[in-house]
Amino acid sequence: HKGTDIFVESGTKLVALADGSIEWNPKGPGGKWGNHIFLNFTSGGKAFTFVYAHLGALVGKDKRLVKMNEVICTSGCSGNTVYCGSENSCDGREDHLHLELFGPGGRRDPIAALGWSMEHENDTRCIYPDC
Repeated sequence: HKGTDIFVESGTKLVALADGSIEWNPKGPGGKWGNHIFLNFTSGGKAFTFVYAHLGALVGKDKRLVKMNEVICTSGCSGNTVYCGSENSCDGREDHLHLELFGPGGRRDPIAALGWSMEHENDTRCIYPDC
């Protein structure tokens, strides 16, 4: 599990984490990522890609340039969102955004790679792989 899972209710608007270009990949319920977006950007002259997975819908047009903090999609419940052996019911317990960062050195957890800090205050749902 190379990325990070962020619990979020289906339908939540998600924003671009960097200036770049997006590519929508509608997979519906199929595949491990389901509907997902690639956000391609450069930093320090190097190419990177954020992957947003388990999405609901694209907001705006596909294959376009986006600015940081621009709404690009909504969260959803597509692909493999099963946690802790439960069924993919997406009744609120399974709803999450899977976020990965691809770049020099391969796939990474963006939280650790970018030095972000996240707290899960008042959230009692399990977080992979601690289930």
